[in-house]
Amino acid sequence: MVTVFGSGFGLYGYLPALINGVHEQVCLPRKYLKVLRSRDDLSYLEEKIFWVEDEIEAIQYSNKVVISVNPRKQFELIRRCVSKGFKGHFFLEKPLAESPPEAIKLLNFLNESDVAFSIGYSFLYIDELKASISNNYDSKQLSLNWEFMAHHFAKNLSNWKRLNAEGGGVLRFYGIHVIALLAESGYSDVVSSILMGECEEEPSRWEAVFTSSNAEDFHVIVDSRSKNSSFTLTGKGMIKPIIATDPFELNNSQTETSDKRFTSLVNFIRYSESYDVQKTLYKKINQMWHIVESSSAFKVLKEG
Repeated sequence: MVTVFGSGFGLYGYLPALINGVHEQVCLPRKYLKVLRSRDDLSYLEEKIFWVEDEIEAIQYSNKVVISVNPRKQFELIRRCVSKGFKGHFFLEKPLAESPPEAIKLLNFLNESDVAFSIGYSFLYIDELKASISNNYDSKQLSLNWEFMAHHFAKNLSNWKRLNAEGGGVLRFYGIHVIALLAESGYSDVVSSILMGECEEEPSRWEAVFTSSNAEDFHVIVDSRSKNSSFTLTGKGMIKPIIATDPFELNNSQTETSDKRFTSLVNFIRYSESYDVQKTLYKKINQMWHIVESSSAFKVLKEG
């Protein structure tokens, strides 16, 4: 049985993937019942859930725990579960913590606590994207360009997802998906990394160049405050470049849920069986993240 902590993406993202995609039995604390009933896209799931009184009881019933909260709260919830005797599998959100040093602390805690864990780096679960990089890795200079208007900018929300220090911002909240993808693909160093935005605390655009001893340089642009919606992976001589409006449409999922990340979430949960391989990869990703952060400069992004 699996339980979910987090009333946002934990419910509208993970819950349909767990029940409709992976067909897991889910138990939830009753405090989430009001949220579920308030949403037409989720209320039908109420009868499929085993409801318990509180989080402690949910932990006791479960051998899997999804934690979908902000980076600062994630470590706290993991500690609480472990203190209550949980020895199962955690499904964790990215970034793992607010910064690479804090992420190292959490990785060490997890490894010492006799638990398994998976981290939701979504691009690792988009098969077409991974295959395209793999097929062109050693022969093409590739460029990935991801442009979109983040929800917090579109709605002018003041929340942690804007703030670099809280684990938000273009690099830590969005760019981490790209870092994970490139670390798995074999890229091992950074030539340059530039963060841009109206102020250093809220970077909205990231440009970087990654390198490897076995491949041409890989160029990255992630713009989270763009009026355009596009996702491309191109390279000189590529037979089949990727051109899409959104990376998650590459999964081409037709589901009961409206969330475009459904298929990548289902893949993420299913691939948890290869935990030993993931454990080594997560160390590489965190090392790459640290290199990127250490190499990054900031520029004020002028309007227009």
